[in-house]
Amino acid sequence: MITKLGFVLILAVFGVLMFFGGILAPDSLKQPAAGFVKQASGALGAVLGKTAPASAAGAAASASAKAAAAPEAKADPIPAESLLIPTPLPDKGQYAVQVGHFADAAQANALGKRIKQLQLPFDKVLDVVDQAGQRWAVVPVGPYANPDDARTARADIARDLQVSDSLPLILLPAAKPKS
Repeated sequence: MITKLGFVLILAVFGVLMFFGGILAPDSLKQPAAGFVKQASGALGAVLGKTAPASAAGAAASASAKAAAAPEAKADPIPAESLLIPTPLPDKGQYAVQVGHFADAAQANALGKRIKQLQLPFDKVLDVVDQAGQRWAVVPVGPYANPDDARTARADIARDLQVSDSLPLILLPAAKPKS
C-alpha cells in the first residue's frame, strides 16, 4: 500500500515539474516541439484511420481557410528547405533578399506592391511549405546573379523598407521548364 502511494506521489511530482517546465520553456524549444506533436498526431490519426475534422461542415470550413491562406493555389508550394543557401555555393543560381514571410497572402501581396512602388527588383510572392506542412508567403527582393550582389543590395533594401539590415539571403528556385 505504501509503495503504491509512493509511486502515485512520484508521478504527481513528475507531472507538476513537467507542467512548469513546459510553461517556463523558451519559445525556441516550444515551437519545434509543437511541430513534432502536430506531425505525430497526424501520423497517429492516419494509422488509426481517423480523419479530422469529423463533420462535413468542419471539413468545408477547414478547406476554405486553407485556400484563403494559400498565396497561389495554382502551383505546388516550394519546399522551404530549397530556399536555404547550400554550402558550397552552387555554380548557377539566382539569389534574393527575403524581406518577409507571412501566413496571410494578403499581407505578403501588400508588401510586394510596396516593393514595386519603391522600384526594387521584385517578381512575385513565393508560396512555400515548411517541414511541418505550414504554408507561408515569402516575399523576396531580387533576383541577383550571386550572393555578393544580394549582400550588397541588402543594406539599401533595408533602408528603403525601413527595416533591420539583418535580412536573410535565399536561393530562388530554378524556373521550371515550360512543356
